[in-house]
Amino acid sequence: MSFIPQNASGPAAGSMALLKAVAGGLVSLLFAWIVIVSADLWKAKIIAAKHGATGLGAVSGGWTLLMRSPVIVLVLSAAFGLGFFFIARLAGRH
Repeated sequence: MSFIPQNASGPAAGSMALLKAVAGGLVSLLFAWIVIVSADLWKAKIIAAKHGATGLGAVSGGWTLLMRSPVIVLVLSAAFGLGFFFIARLAGRH
């Protein structure tokens, strides 16, 4: 038995909508990060194969460049913002 009503209104409902929106933003951030890392590793593998290098050492330097790239920071920020917006919009409808 739950002590919280299903059609809650007030501060509790607003904080729950905010938590849902933040969770949606984090999920979209994680998804975007997986896509970015997969594309970067795929590109690094192709470049390493052209040069004859093998193993993790062949692609490890790419992580430093990936983490410091301003474009990656902008893409991840946009992914969080879009996920936050859409989940907040969906949570507001219910």
